[in-house]
Amino acid sequence: MVASQNIGSLGASDGPVVRVNCPIGDSLRSVAGWFVVLAVLLLRRANRTKQAWALLVPLTVLYLALAFAERQLNGYLVFHYHQYICSALADLLRFFALSLALVLAVADRLDIPWRPVRFLLVFLFLLVCAYAQISANAWPILEAGRWAMIFTVILVVFTVGQSVIHAIFRRCFKPAGFHWWYSGFCLVFGLAPMLVLGIMEVQLSRSIQLSSRLEQFRIVVVLTSAITLPYLVFYGFVLLALRNSLYRDRFGRAFGVTRLRQEVGPVPERELAEHVVA
Repeated sequence: MVASQNIGSLGASDGPVVRVNCPIGDSLRSVAGWFVVLAVLLLRRANRTKQAWALLVPLTVLYLALAFAERQLNGYLVFHYHQYICSALADLLRFFALSLALVLAVADRLDIPWRPVRFLLVFLFLLVCAYAQISANAWPILEAGRWAMIFTVILVVFTVGQSVIHAIFRRCFKPAGFHWWYSGFCLVFGLAPMLVLGIMEVQLSRSIQLSSRLEQFRIVVVLTSAITLPYLVFYGFVLLALRNSLYRDRFGRAFGVTRLRQEVGPVPERELAEHVVA
């Protein structure tokens, strides 16, 4: 690569040759999680069905949606440092999506009746999967350990919040309507900051002056999204569970959500007993 600039009589127009080395390993690290998911789907006998491979659909859609959202947000943000934060957050959400996919790919083995033990095991599994991806794809603006700590905080807030919301909705809604309220909450809450940002941008002109004045507001919205967007990622897999009986069962085993039914019908005795106890 040769840097070139027409500077008239001030000097040579061509600078020295700049060699850029792009090892294939750097490119493979960013998609290593996909290879792990594919390996789990291929090697496990329980996953050798069309229903099991449907796991790739929400994962692909989420990756495309995050790439689009990252590009749009970076177009609004003024300072490069804030753009780095936005891109790093998008990476953390991608790692979270891959970790959820791995949990669901092996969730048929999670036959644990004690909820606290199951909660802790799934939390640690998600954490380990994400840590491995963060270590391989750390951003230069912070050490990998600090990004891992940030993800840990995000994961704790999400898992505790999801469990609380699930418990509240189980008590407030009958099994027939639970899946509408539960999935709807994940969608609306996950999109809330982005909707606020979109409304603000529609109401105001996108001039350079206004962009600079609203920069702090935008970065607050992006940081708030670190708490809410995991619910949107989770919603992608909730939809999968609603439409796929295999993952509906696995979803219940992994997250204790046993009332995701696409159609309203007779309530199974087990669910009815849980509702009465709750």
